[in-house]
Amino acid sequence: MGYERGLSWLETVGLDAVRCRVECLTGWLLDRLRSLRHSSGAPMVRLYGPADTRDRGGTVAFNFLDPAGEVVDEWLVAREFADRGVSLRTGCFCNPGAGEGAFAVATGSARRSMRRARTVDDYLTLIGVPSGGAVRVSLGLASTVADVERFLAIAESTYRDRPAPTTALAPRTRC
Repeated sequence: MGYERGLSWLETVGLDAVRCRVECLTGWLLDRLRSLRHSSGAPMVRLYGPADTRDRGGTVAFNFLDPAGEVVDEWLVAREFADRGVSLRTGCFCNPGAGEGAFAVATGSARRSMRRARTVDDYLTLIGVPSGGAVRVSLGLASTVADVERFLAIAESTYRDRPAPTTALAPRTRC
């Protein structure tokens, strides 16, 4: 059975080795994302969660920023990476409080706006957030340095010095 082989292989490799690999790749990705800059010196990324690998797993949540500090919509990011054969997780924060915190939304404002909104896009506009959520890169046992390098190369070539596109995206019917 496949799962028995997989578990046996993990025992052979050792969970400490897996943890170390994921932690090293995650730390390296965090450092590289923090170092991404537009020509003006403005950051290209806003990271969420712990700043380092302490108290963090292999998932890194963030938004790309344009040179003026505006968030690039995560749906657009997903589409542009998919066009290059890279799959990313994007969308709303799983924890609504995390989304409110990431975009500095007052809790009362979010609740009042939720009652008035007819669509997800209406809600986002009413609370004044630039996007519905974030981009998430998840690293695991199968992830490689080449995977991270490819992701970073696409990010730099796509978003460095590029204003946040204002092209219309399909309406959000859900997160």
